[in-house]
Amino acid sequence: MRRPLTFVLVADTVANFLVFAPVNILTRGGPQGSTDLIMNQIYTNAFVNGDPGSAGAATVVLVALVLAIVLVQFRLMGERSER
Repeated sequence: MRRPLTFVLVADTVANFLVFAPVNILTRGGPQGSTDLIMNQIYTNAFVNGDPGSAGAATVVLVALVLAIVLVQFRLMGERSER
């Protein structure tokens, strides 16, 4: 049961960090950025503001953050409790 749970946990975490389409379609970041997410900000920097360097740097930071969280999840789910 541990392996499927780990897969679902990791896949859901990555999907939640990379949410873009619903925010862009429905609110475009909302009033005064109230629903703005990381991926929407990256898109805005790259294609609306014309700053691909800033968007690329934010993407690298996002990938590093997601990778760190996923590694922690794998480590926590890999531990065996002795009961």
